[in-house]
Amino acid sequence: MNKIFFASILIIALVLIAGAGYLFFSITPSTTPVQVQTTSLPVADNSVSLDSSNFPAGTVVTSGSLSVPTTIDDKSIIIRDFTGDASTTQDATDPQLFYLVGQATTSPFSISYTTATHLFVVTLNKEPLGTIRGDAEQFLLEALAVQPTDVCLLATDVVAASGTNPLYEGKNLGFSFCPGATQLPQ
Repeated sequence: MNKIFFASILIIALVLIAGAGYLFFSITPSTTPVQVQTTSLPVADNSVSLDSSNFPAGTVVTSGSLSVPTTIDDKSIIIRDFTGDASTTQDATDPQLFYLVGQATTSPFSISYTTATHLFVVTLNKEPLGTIRGDAEQFLLEALAVQPTDVCLLATDVVAASGTNPLYEGKNLGFSFCPGATQLPQ
């Protein structure tokens, strides 16, 4: 009886150890390095040569495109190099800050990008916030030549300008097509 009891305990222990080992090795993340494919996009004749010294180490800058890190570790996406666009201006005091559009507060929205943090900030300057956010989203999608799912992976803040609507001030409203976005009145 004792031999059967100890044999049963031994078998159960071995099964538990084997099960734990299987779970441990099956959920361990892969350490395979992720390779980013860099693709050059066509550049207009009036493009400006980009000074890559304004971008932190690790940012791949090629003719017509930029590799921008996403909010997912070790992942990047390729976006169109908007820094040479006629509507884009570089900040006079901070060479790492670019305004894609709307540097003036009279614009319905403004979009800025900081190369040091890879953060896009969309500021909604007028009501109706839902309509203005939609216009800003469309502008950004075209400026970066990406899909909405790509924009959802970028570091972004979508905010209402001070004095625009107290209900939404101080909140990251998100893009309407991204998970967790605030629904805004049209």
